[in-house]
Amino acid sequence: MTGSFRTHPPGTLGGGWVGVIQDASDYRWNVPSPFPDNLLSDLDVALNEAELHDTVVRADIAEAMVVLRVLALPQVGPEPDARDRVLRLRLTQVGRVAASLRLGRWDDEAAVVEPFALNDLSGVVTSFGVQPIYGWEFFDPPASSWDRWRNRLSLDVEIAGGSQEHVVELFQESGAGPARHLDFRIWFNGMAAYDLERNPKELLEVAAAGKRWWEAMYAGDPRTQGHGIASAGRPPEQPSSHDSRTCPPDRDSGRA
Repeated sequence: MTGSFRTHPPGTLGGGWVGVIQDASDYRWNVPSPFPDNLLSDLDVALNEAELHDTVVRADIAEAMVVLRVLALPQVGPEPDARDRVLRLRLTQVGRVAASLRLGRWDDEAAVVEPFALNDLSGVVTSFGVQPIYGWEFFDPPASSWDRWRNRLSLDVEIAGGSQEHVVELFQESGAGPARHLDFRIWFNGMAAYDLERNPKELLEVAAAGKRWWEAMYAGDPRTQGHGIASAGRPPEQPSSHDSRTCPPDRDSGRA
């Protein structure tokens, strides 16, 4: 399948913006499900406190690209710089996309729901100005998270030829100005990862690097300093049992 993904320039990433997601045919190493054991739960840890830069869905090729900057550490050596921590997560066999953009806090049941089209998802995501995601549960999360907003949808699109075997649920919330909140889900059945320059990355190593960062943070490793995150005494293998929206970042992930 070919086609061009294009992103909005939401900000800087170590001197340059996220850039253009080029021909889908340039991307390789797609991993269809069933995924390796524990991969999705390990990716839950790796994505915690990642900055969400963009999300683009191409219904015509049943694919999506999620662009994040993650927290990661190598086995040996310093923390990678900001550009080297950019992760392009490609979702394939996308079968459905649902989103809820509400003009209020996440828990405001009276907040107005603002509709938008699937092609506008990227613009809506980037309008939040690159906010972190947190909560430890993104892939195949508990049904309670979906139940909270499934009847307050801005868009709900099923994509012919796609799959709903797995789902990733992400969000953005306003960092300043009037309260706004975006929840969205993408159902899919294949996944691959790339760096900022579109070089393939092993999904297992992406997960491992993220787990190393959190394990190092809880161990007091100085390489994890500078992100405004401090240990709250809970290891990453034991995520909070609270819904991610019931706890602010300082409680859900230790952000100071």
